[in-house]
Amino acid sequence: MIDTARSAIKAPRDSVHFAVNHAVTAHAMGSWDTKPIALILPWANTMKIKGNNFFGGVAGDFYSRGPVKIPEGSVIVRKNSKIPPGKYKLQNAAKFKEFKDMKGCYVVEVAEDTNTKNIVDKIIQKMGYKLKDTKNAFVWGNKENQKSFNEFKRFNMFLREHNMKPSFHTYTPNGKIEMLISHLQFLDGLGKSWLIKYGDDMIFNYKKEYLKAINAIKKLSKQSGYSCDFDLNKLKSIIKKARTPVEANEMLKKEMNILSCMRNQDGIDLLKSENSVYQDAAGVSMFNMFFAGKPINTQKYLNIPNKTNLKEMDVSVLEDSFNIFELGKKFEKYM
Repeated sequence: MIDTARSAIKAPRDSVHFAVNHAVTAHAMGSWDTKPIALILPWANTMKIKGNNFFGGVAGDFYSRGPVKIPEGSVIVRKNSKIPPGKYKLQNAAKFKEFKDMKGCYVVEVAEDTNTKNIVDKIIQKMGYKLKDTKNAFVWGNKENQKSFNEFKRFNMFLREHNMKPSFHTYTPNGKIEMLISHLQFLDGLGKSWLIKYGDDMIFNYKKEYLKAINAIKKLSKQSGYSCDFDLNKLKSIIKKARTPVEANEMLKKEMNILSCMRNQDGIDLLKSENSVYQDAAGVSMFNMFFAGKPINTQKYLNIPNKTNLKEMDVSVLEDSFNIFELGKKFEKYM
């Protein structure tokens, strides 16, 4: 069983994310190239297991709703310091104590310094699958090649045919709420209040903006048909009642059973060494990056993926970045 962050540690995210026909590609949130373990699951066997439920996504970020049971035919790739560089060892998973219940699965042990992505991509091909490597989740292959857009579209059509939804997780209601909770935990980590106020100048009211964001997410869910796996009314009530973000996070633990966080603790620790105004500027910029920028028209691109529509999305992201930069100017005189 592959647990979600929620089922494993009571964090907000209740989905497991995969790359289809290629290893996970490094992106802004991290790299998997040095990870000590990887899982390769055969599509057909995975989909037919009772209890496995997939929302959809895209080929570069296909994700579940809830934990995923590992089927027969799966391959576990893991690093072993005893394996010489360039070599690998294939064994039945049942030989390992920790994998004894995984019938019909295999373990491939590789050298400690092996690039995880490279070896997974090679094993995928040795298993008889066609490698469809991709540099980002917006295509299925190379965005300079029209064929990649065509295959991206065909995969999206395939999802719809099987009652799943093409989507970029970041822009779904669940993705938005995960980011809002992550931001709340960020404010908690820095011990911030709801209000950013310097003298008589009111710069930002987090409570007000959070409530607006929750209402917008409710509307997005209704309009898009993408359900939200959070009790938005309860979350809204928590934000309204809480006197501080710290108190809101405590209520989140007690009332919604979200005990762990998605926040970047290293980033918080780094910000603690900065002055309070710099911290406030970072927090507001982060919030606006998630919620206040111009909405990206993802649906248009998901329906008709091509260079023109991809460029429109890229331009929208760039415009949001400049809006965030302009917002930051509000803090300059207090630095």
